[in-house]
Amino acid sequence: MNFSRIASASLVSIAAIQAGMILFLHRHDFVKVILRRGDPKAAAAQRLSYSSANGISEPAAAPQASPASPVEAGEKLRDAVAAVPAPEPAKLPEPPKRAEPAPIVKAPLPRPTVLEPKAAAVKKADKTAPKPAPSAAQAPAKPAESDESGVPEIILAARRGKTSDIERMLAGGSDVNARDKSGRTALMTAVAMKKEFVVQYLIAKGADVNASDETGATAFILSMSRGDSAAAEWLADAGADLNARDKSGNSGLILAAAAGHPEAIAAALDRGAKVNARGENGRTALIAAAAAGRTESVRILLKHGADSSLKDETGETAFDAATKQEHDETAAALNTAAP
Repeated sequence: MNFSRIASASLVSIAAIQAGMILFLHRHDFVKVILRRGDPKAAAAQRLSYSSANGISEPAAAPQASPASPVEAGEKLRDAVAAVPAPEPAKLPEPPKRAEPAPIVKAPLPRPTVLEPKAAAVKKADKTAPKPAPSAAQAPAKPAESDESGVPEIILAARRGKTSDIERMLAGGSDVNARDKSGRTALMTAVAMKKEFVVQYLIAKGADVNASDETGATAFILSMSRGDSAAAEWLADAGADLNARDKSGNSGLILAAAAGHPEAIAAALDRGAKVNARGENGRTALIAAAAAGRTESVRILLKHGADSSLKDETGETAFDAATKQEHDETAAALNTAAP
């Protein structure tokens, strides 16, 4: 049994009864007084007198039914509740349907184009046909001959050790023997800065190995003064003059002896340099090495036949020069080799 329906029906019945009572009491206010005193007969007489005085006709008294038993009242209440229609359950809105994704349509791959024989021949002819020469605006600019200070670009490239730049410049018409203001070429610059790979490259490109600068120094003289025995060998093998002298009268061998480069000395002597050639003030390589205290260079020179008895313009021998400068070890090496 649904108790909520029973409660609803009961409330409706009670509300109807209360409304009827209120209407009745409103029309018959006098009854309230009599009812309060508990005299129903007096209330009836009073109501009749009130109705007669006011011209109200009293309805005929309905036959009073016998009061229903509690069981009958319960059954009637149950029937009333059962007659009340049950409320239909509220319908929830249906959820929106999920849109299905659109199907992915794969586009067909384009078919490869098959050239007809005629078209293929035309295409092949296009590939083999010579390309038109670039216009003046498209042609690569020729490298500048020199920078703002007047140094040729090829010499600047030699300083940087950039053989690729040198190759590009030579292809553009640059002079491999271009000189700077001191008269040095790219080859002499590379030797002076010990850029050995550039030295080899420039020799292979035909650089003049006997060119000299304003001091009279050649690439070979520069290599000897700096003790670069490898460059000295490459230059010697390329035809450099091993006995060339600068404006002071010194050869590469004498400068190497004074600076103490025994390996360069040996390389030059092995390739034909004159061991007893004289230079500035009549000094030989042996006297120059002894005066500077280059003991190892003295030994190399003596081993290759240097004459220890030769004197310079002041009359000093190599031994005298070493003793004068207090190079005792050098003097001892010369004394041992003396005849």
